[in-house]
Order: sequence, then C-alpha cells, then structure tokens
Amino acid sequence: MRLAALHCLLLCEQHLSNKLTQETLFVRALCLRHIVRAVGLWLYTPSVRCLFYMNLFYGEGISSDIDGMNIGEYGKGGEPARFQSPVGIAAATNRLILVVERNKHQISMLKLESHGKSFTCVNSFGSRGCGNGEFMYPSSIAVTKQFALVTDSMNNRVAVLQLDTQQSILRHLTSFDGRNSATGKLHFPCGISVDRQETLVFVTDLGNSRIVVLRLSPDGCLEPLTSFYGDATRGMQLQSPWGIAVTEAHTVLVSDSCGKLILLRLDQDKNQAWLTQTNSFDLTKSGSLLGVPKRTQNIASITIAAGGSVLVADRSNHQILVLRLADSEEKLTYTSSYGQFGKGDAQLRFPSAMAQTTCGTVFVSDTGNNRIILASTKAIASSNC
Repeated sequence: MRLAALHCLLLCEQHLSNKLTQETLFVRALCLRHIVRAVGLWLYTPSVRCLFYMNLFYGEGISSDIDGMNIGEYGKGGEPARFQSPVGIAAATNRLILVVERNKHQISMLKLESHGKSFTCVNSFGSRGCGNGEFMYPSSIAVTKQFALVTDSMNNRVAVLQLDTQQSILRHLTSFDGRNSATGKLHFPCGISVDRQETLVFVTDLGNSRIVVLRLSPDGCLEPLTSFYGDATRGMQLQSPWGIAVTEAHTVLVSDSCGKLILLRLDQDKNQAWLTQTNSFDLTKSGSLLGVPKRTQNIASITIAAGGSVLVADRSNHQILVLRLADSEEKLTYTSSYGQFGKGDAQLRFPSAMAQTTCGTVFVSDTGNNRIILASTKAIASSNC
C-alpha cells in the first residue's frame, strides 16, 4: 500500500510537474491521502510507533544546573559535550555511571567526582551500525559485576559487553538475537533487568509484545528459558511492554507503555521456567488501585530502590512515581511523586529511566532536557511536586 501510493505520487510529479491544474491538484491530494493512511498503518506497528514517538518527544533539549551541579554537560579532554537523548542508565559502582545515549548510538561512562557536584566522561563505547560493538538506537542497560547488557533495539538484539570498572572500559563480548532458539527472534527489545543472583536476564520484547527470560552464563552467553505474552485466563495480553525490574524473590514488574503496570511471578525447576501473572494496575484510570492522583498514558522504565520502593518513569506527566511494593509482592500502593514539566530544579521532560547506587543515590535520565539528574532516595520519597 505504501509503495503503491508513493509510486502514484511519483507518476503525478513526472507527468504533471510543468503545470498545476485543478485536476492535478485533486490527484495529488488523493495520493497524499493514501500516503497518510499508509503511514498511519505503518505507525501501528509497535516497534515503529515506539521509535516514532521517541523521536517526536526526545529532541534536542536544554541542559541546566540542578542544585549547583552542572550535570547536563560533561567534559572530556577539556572539550565540553552534551548528552543526546540519554535514555537508559545504570550504576556500575557508587561513582561509575553508564548512560545509553540513543542518538549517539553509544554508551557513555561517567565518573562522579569526589565532591559529588559534577561528572567527568572517562570513556565511551559504540557507534552507529550493525556490527560488533555497534548499536542502532539502543534503549536500556543493566549491569552485573562482570558484564553490561544493552538492548540494541533497531538491531533486534541484546549486546553483552565485558565491563572493567577499574579501568572504566567496555569490550564487546557477544550478542543474542534469538535466531534459531526456542523463543524465536527478538523484535525491538527495549527494557532489560538482571536478578540479584546475576544468572537471569529479563527483556521486554516490544515488537513481539512479550517478555523473554534468558539465562546468563559465567562466560557471558545468553540462553533462552521462556517467554510470556499474557494471561489468557485473565483476558490480558501484553501490548507494548517497555520497562522491567525484578525483585530478589523473582517478582517481575513490567510497565506497558499504554499505561499499565503488571506483576508477574517467576517459577522454575531444573528443566524449565515460567511466568505467572499475579496482579495488574491500570494507570490510565483516575483513582485506580494505586491511588495515583494523575492519570498517565505513557510509562517507561521501572527501578526497584532500597526499602521496597518502586520508581516508575511517568513520561505523560513528566515525573517519577514512587510506589510501595507490599510484603506479599502482589500489591502496589502509591506513595509520592517527584518532578513536573520544565527544565529547572526538580523539573523533568519525558524522563526515561532511573538507577540507584548502593549508597542510595538515584540518577534519573531526563531525556527531554538532555541531562542526568542526581538525587537521593530520601529527596524523591519526600517530594510530592
């Protein structure tokens, strides 16, 4: 349909370029109508739709100081540089932060200075492409003591990088795209999380509307275990799964970018593993079970913080939701929120992800403002902007 419409438009341009009459204008308008309809169907594909609104909302932003910390810019070799759509973020150590810069197709390694007021870019890894050590619009990152795992979204794969925190170096190790595996090929993987034991990897496979669970071997290889598309008994089908996080007890929290939070439980034996839905919450409805005061249509990454807090990036309302996971890990309750639209202090524009260090520092990728915000768990939990 797209090709037919484009071909028709080209023929019109070829034969009618010299003189525009009412007839030619009508034909051109008719062709344009078909193109618009074709583009609409094209954007209905989850992966393309996702990339479309990412580019629509995450354009070049303005960096600014937060509490005296110029963390919207970083320097390397005396030359200032700016973030370009920072999306994923992970804390390798208390001072070494890994940031996924989507528009640069790379991972930037930032070191927090001893005074805690600025970053230094100590290294970067990756470039645009489809080869080893290259990315095409990466989305998220998760780290273990040895590895950094990146969802290389447009290349439809998960990249495994060797992580050297002492030297601040990343090296390509291997990648997994699902070809010739029991779970099938990945299609626009987005979110990624690793369990506490650093043996299981959870990936939101947006293009296939599912969750994929992989086993991480000591040498960095990934082996598929199971996949989850939804719970037919509850009439629930995943639509656009994006963010994902896992607790120590293997409760899996998934954010559907259409405004839903889903709780799953992972069970496994010696030979297999499977996911079971335990609860779900619809944030598009005002006064939902969560008690969130504002409805949201677009939620991104999830991070499990210290003390049982769950941080959710609410891009619709430009804020971070702070939720509490019950001891049974089957219920979420609303606690507070952090941020509002803007580029000033405690303001956000389309936040994408959060990361927490072992000492309690929280980093937020403020994508629309092209900066990283540094805050403490206490500051976020006590805020209700």
